[in-house]
Amino acid sequence: MRAKLRYATKNYPAKIVQYEEQEVTLGDRNSYSKTDPDATFMRMKEDHMKNGQLKTRL
Repeated sequence: MRAKLRYATKNYPAKIVQYEEQEVTLGDRNSYSKTDPDATFMRMKEDHMKNGQLKTRL
Protein backbone atom coordinates (compact mmCIF):
# COMPACT_ATOMS: atom_id res chain seq x y z
CA MET A 1 0.00 0.00 0.00
CA ARG A 2 2.82 2.41 0.81
CA ALA A 3 4.46 1.75 -2.55
CA LYS A 4 1.25 2.62 -4.37
CA LEU A 5 0.85 5.80 -2.33
CA ARG A 6 4.46 6.78 -3.00
CA TYR A 7 3.99 6.10 -6.74
CA ALA A 8 0.81 8.18 -6.81
CA THR A 9 2.35 11.14 -4.99
CA LYS A 10 5.34 11.07 -7.31
CA ASN A 11 3.48 10.67 -10.62
CA TYR A 12 0.11 12.31 -10.03
CA PRO A 13 0.53 15.51 -7.98
CA ALA A 14 -2.16 17.39 -9.93
CA LYS A 15 -4.70 14.65 -9.23
CA ILE A 16 -3.84 14.65 -5.54
CA VAL A 17 -4.49 18.40 -5.36
CA GLN A 18 -7.81 17.84 -7.15
CA TYR A 19 -8.77 15.05 -4.71
CA GLU A 20 -7.95 17.26 -1.72
CA GLU A 21 -10.12 20.06 -3.15
CA GLN A 22 -12.95 17.57 -3.67
CA GLU A 23 -12.67 16.39 -0.07
CA VAL A 24 -12.91 20.00 1.16
CA THR A 25 -15.98 20.56 -1.03
CA LEU A 26 -17.51 17.31 0.19
CA GLY A 27 -17.10 18.20 3.85
CA ASP A 28 -19.26 15.95 6.02
CA ARG A 29 -21.78 15.15 3.29
CA ASN A 30 -22.02 11.86 1.39
CA SER A 31 -22.04 13.39 -2.09
CA TYR A 32 -22.17 16.63 -4.06
CA SER A 33 -22.95 17.75 -7.60
CA LYS A 34 -20.02 18.80 -9.80
CA THR A 35 -22.03 21.55 -11.50
CA ASP A 36 -23.58 22.93 -8.29
CA PRO A 37 -21.70 21.92 -5.12
CA ASP A 38 -24.42 23.43 -2.89
CA ALA A 39 -27.08 21.12 -4.33
CA THR A 40 -27.80 17.81 -2.63
CA PHE A 41 -29.45 14.70 -3.99
CA MET A 42 -32.69 13.58 -2.43
CA ARG A 43 -35.45 11.16 -3.32
CA MET A 44 -38.46 13.01 -4.68
CA LYS A 45 -41.99 11.74 -5.31
CA GLU A 46 -42.11 8.76 -7.60
CA ASP A 47 -43.25 9.48 -11.10
CA HIS A 48 -45.90 7.53 -12.98
CA MET A 49 -43.30 4.97 -14.11
CA LYS A 50 -42.52 4.16 -10.45
CA ASN A 51 -38.75 4.33 -10.89
CA GLY A 52 -38.06 6.85 -8.06
CA GLN A 53 -34.92 8.45 -9.46
CA LEU A 54 -32.73 10.79 -7.44
CA LYS A 55 -32.97 14.45 -8.37
CA THR A 56 -30.97 17.48 -7.30
CA ARG A 57 -32.48 20.00 -4.91
CA LEU A 58 -31.09 23.22 -3.49
